[in-house]
Amino acid sequence: MSESENPYHTVTIHSLTKRGEGIASVEGVDLTIPFALPHEVVEIEERFKTRTSKWGKLLEVKEASPDRVKAPCPHFGTCGGCLLQHFSSKTYEAYKKSLVVNALEAHGIETSLVSDPIIVGAGQRRRIDFMARKWDGELKMGFHEAESKKPFNLRTCSLIHPDILPLFEPLREVIAPFLEHEKLIHFFVTRAQNGLDVLLAGFKEPLSADRETALIDLAKDLGIIRLAYKVKKREKILYFTETPTVRFGNHDVEVTAFGFLQATEASDQIFAQFLEKHLPFERNSQDTLIDLFCGRGTLSLALTKLGHSVTGIECDGQALRALQKVEEPLLKIQERNLFETPLMRSELDGIKAVVMNPPRAGAETQTHEIAHSSIRKLVYISCNAESFARDSKYLMEHGFKLHEIVPVDQFMWTPHIEIMAYLER
Repeated sequence: MSESENPYHTVTIHSLTKRGEGIASVEGVDLTIPFALPHEVVEIEERFKTRTSKWGKLLEVKEASPDRVKAPCPHFGTCGGCLLQHFSSKTYEAYKKSLVVNALEAHGIETSLVSDPIIVGAGQRRRIDFMARKWDGELKMGFHEAESKKPFNLRTCSLIHPDILPLFEPLREVIAPFLEHEKLIHFFVTRAQNGLDVLLAGFKEPLSADRETALIDLAKDLGIIRLAYKVKKREKILYFTETPTVRFGNHDVEVTAFGFLQATEASDQIFAQFLEKHLPFERNSQDTLIDLFCGRGTLSLALTKLGHSVTGIECDGQALRALQKVEEPLLKIQERNLFETPLMRSELDGIKAVVMNPPRAGAETQTHEIAHSSIRKLVYISCNAESFARDSKYLMEHGFKLHEIVPVDQFMWTPHIEIMAYLER
């Protein structure tokens, strides 16, 4: 944009992006306007453009949509975490459902089976990461500002579990002297079922004895069960009372700062109920189920609790070591990279059912092997509507039918959605 061009415009929002941001046209060119809703008249300032889109900053809502509500969080609009707190509940649920519907329609899949989303709710996020750094000479501790690398001071959060919130102010006081020498410190906090696990990362040199003592005293005061910090790639545990665990099925499983974990405990329970509905245990059954991408056993141990014999397959050695410790007689585990070496159709023949929860990329190659095997039942848990639709399309072309599709919203006020689906042939 040249200096002579006016960056300020009054525009009408005509639609939403996939991420839930408003879209308005200026001289025939679409601009993305975060925090705006369809049919609103807003004043904006053109701010920047990328290779594929132009962006504007919302300055004022001149004519608000009836679907706009007051955001519950005082940081909304500043914080880069939540994009959608201004959506009414009806509009929000419709948007979340549309993420799944639109992905399926793009692959020619009938969408009448898509149910309304299960909304997990606020205040349940059990894992967060945030940062502390000096910015313009002032300590900032929290998340990034929207569309920026600049941090802001987080005082409250509508998303995270209330057990985590009391950490912020005491941490701020203890960490302030550290930033005389460190440019940036990251915090990784997990609310395990038995307490808080906290890891600090980003240190270039080991801490002095007095600073380690300050952190240990903090851990004791706040009831942290494990506190560690990381110097480059080396982790040092400063304080430990017991191993942080989460409950899957009948077992307590160890968790670590970087190991995969569903965002909320409620999601674990929702997935377990879906498995029980579609894969109930049949008395005297000798069948084995396969759990692909089993991680720490979220689904595997939900199935063994029902009475199923399960083989869990995963490439993350740390996750498998945690799973080995539970000593579940109905569970066998196998370390295998399913992207490089998928379970072949000959290995799947004779298996009653498969459960899988792959990463965002989906499981295209593995799906092809399932499609050409004798497998008749599949529960597919997905965190990406596009890869789920792609994989489902291939399965349906080889005899599977979708019987139920349930969106699960465990990342409130964001463009993310989980999917539970049951397919059978």
